Amino acid sequence: MRRSDLFSIALLVVLAIALLIGCGSGGSTSFDGFSQSETVSESIYGGLEGFVLDSNGVGLHEAYVTFDFGVYTTTNGNGYYRFDHIIADAYPIIASKDGYISDEEDVEVLANQVISRSFTLKKL
Repeated sequence: MRRSDLFSIALLVVLAIALLIGCGSGGSTSFDGFSQSETVSESIYGGLEGFVLDSNGVGLHEAYVTFDFGVYTTTNGNGYYRFDHIIADAYPIIASKDGYISDEEDVEVLANQVISRSFTLKKL
């Protein structure tokens, strides 16, 4: 095989990898200035944020905040949590931490908005 053939093959492989990486990176597809993924994400996704606090109003570190379908996060040192890119709908949300009574509340995630919802947990 000639050197120029090897170069051509290597170039095609690099271009194919770049194309795959570009398609899989969550970027949007744009046709004539219309971005399909931005329109979809703007129309169906929202977010949820808030705090998990003890009965004295102090943020609880590493408390769990869980959607009924299993997606969860833990709070930071101030008791703060945040979810992004949640499909707009109503969900039961549970806040919990070892040594505390869990709190459950129905929350409606709205498209194009970040809803604030805080929970207060009482010690066992």
